[in-house]
Amino acid sequence: MPDSKAPHASRRQALKLLSAAPMLPLGGIAFLTACGGGGGGSAGFPPIAPAPVPAPAPAPGYVSAEFTGMAAPSLSKPEAIATTTVGSTLKIAFDDGSAQEFRLAYQPFFITGDAVPTARAARS
Repeated sequence: MPDSKAPHASRRQALKLLSAAPMLPLGGIAFLTACGGGGGGSAGFPPIAPAPVPAPAPAPGYVSAEFTGMAAPSLSKPEAIATTTVGSTLKIAFDDGSAQEFRLAYQPFFITGDAVPTARAARS
């Protein structure tokens, strides 16, 4: 005998349930407002002031730049002759007495056989 009291979910009930799901976080936030203080009563906790943020140190000023070249590759290292080798550096000095050294590198603009765009942005 079929049970007439068995739950029967319709598409409308399923849509109601799914449409209410995005509202659950908002309901939870409503309950959290009671935890935040600011109620005016003297029994609440005093607000916590944020820690002061220290001012950033001024960036040091540029004083000089020094380029240090590299010696030409020799036959003692034939792999250095066969490839593009870069061993030069650039040293930047600042007014606070510090210095920073950068190792230079080779970056090709074009490789033989690449299509190069023309002035009209068409490939040639």
